[in-house]
Amino acid sequence: MNARNVINRPIAVFLLFTIIIANNMAFGREETAIDKLTVGGAVINCEFADLNHDKKSEALLFFDDESSGELVRKMALYALDKDRFETRPRQVLEIDKSMVCFDIFDIDGDDDLDLLLMSNRGVYAHIYQNGTFSLGLSEIVLNTTIFGAALVENIEQWSFALTVDSVTKNFLIFVPTITGFDLYQQNRGKFELKQAIYYDHLSAVSGKAAYDNKKPLGFRIGNALPAIVISDYNGDKLLDIFVIDGRTICIFKRNFDGRFDKTPAEIFGKNLMTYDERRQGKTAVGYEIYDMNRDGIADIVATKNSGDVTSYRTSVQLFRGRPNGGFNLNAVRQFNVANGASNPFVHDLNLDGRLDLIIPSLKLGFMSTLKILLLKSVEVNIAVYLQNQADEFPDKPDFEKSFSFEADISQSIDYSGILSLDGDYDGDGRNDLLIHEGDGILKIYTNSARGVFEESASREIQILRPDGISVVDLNGDGKDEIIGHYLYNRDNCNAVRVIW
Repeated sequence: MNARNVINRPIAVFLLFTIIIANNMAFGREETAIDKLTVGGAVINCEFADLNHDKKSEALLFFDDESSGELVRKMALYALDKDRFETRPRQVLEIDKSMVCFDIFDIDGDDDLDLLLMSNRGVYAHIYQNGTFSLGLSEIVLNTTIFGAALVENIEQWSFALTVDSVTKNFLIFVPTITGFDLYQQNRGKFELKQAIYYDHLSAVSGKAAYDNKKPLGFRIGNALPAIVISDYNGDKLLDIFVIDGRTICIFKRNFDGRFDKTPAEIFGKNLMTYDERRQGKTAVGYEIYDMNRDGIADIVATKNSGDVTSYRTSVQLFRGRPNGGFNLNAVRQFNVANGASNPFVHDLNLDGRLDLIIPSLKLGFMSTLKILLLKSVEVNIAVYLQNQADEFPDKPDFEKSFSFEADISQSIDYSGILSLDGDYDGDGRNDLLIHEGDGILKIYTNSARGVFEESASREIQILRPDGISVVDLNGDGKDEIIGHYLYNRDNCNAVRVIW
């Protein structure tokens, strides 16, 4: 399982409220065991992945080493030894600073995951074999028209190698160009240009981008490049291309000859914002794609936030996909939230086979802002809507719970209020709730069999205050571990902490 990095990747629109994607953590231990993975510079990104499918994840830490007086970008590979990480990196690779994004994908067909790197010049790979990556770069695609920044501060994770056929496991490499994307496919060991599709990168507005967790129908918005999601748009059993930026979703249909339409079959979301909302810049739209009613066709959950700190409002809208393609202009269901809300979580909370909605919201307004300033306290609400047998949601939440978080206004950015509803922390198959109350206090609320969360926390953990959290089942025991990130902590930015 891959854990997408969440360093500096808030997906809420609030300053003090950040939703972080997470999974699980182990229970039943009297003491908290922590591994500190340290590198020779500031960590700018990291990835946890089971590279050789042995149910034990490796850690890839990207960092900037300035010990020589010049900035050198490197990647450190940590491996597990008897369910704990080795005390020193197994390998440290120097990476070209022109590499702007990376992906983890089996590029050579040996079932091991390789490290793919993209620069303005092309796509390259370090091949994983016998526990380490190849020292030399293997050139995959050489393309001088790649559309992207020449140099960036960070190296971003971006899923640009995607499987387009679940039966044959054929995959494409997506290379952004000025006019859209060039699609490359492997042929007799070499990658050849298969076709181009046309997409206007410059039409994206603030909040553009996303990352894809490589589940067929699920993603969240958050990266600096538009997300590419592979999903069935019209129920013909062929996987189509969804390109998502901060305003619209461009959908490219796949034909039975294996090629995609060059131009979008539909551009969804053009009518979600009015002209004035686009002009004033106080409105943001986020998207998630899931097969909500299990008909094999992708549905869209759109979250629209508008207003300012004195009059914030949010609507969460569900648009069903139709058998012949296309989405209705009007949502089949709309949830109006008086407070500001983030993109909802979508999970089967009660294990009935139906996806449910969890909408977190933060009260914003003059009085709540005054409370933050005077009392240093922020209140966040979670509303759970369980989908019934008729594939409908109730008018009122099946469960609601409010949390108060410490807000440290002395810092430029406060990461109190980090929430995750993606993790099964006790191994029962149900998603639980993880929150960061502030000052490094993490609390876990378990999910009952009814799909709601217990009133009291089942576990409390004290760690160094993180500015980001990700989680993954590192040792294959069905319970994920928590990874704390410290990108903005000057004294601790050279390490990540793994909580077992």
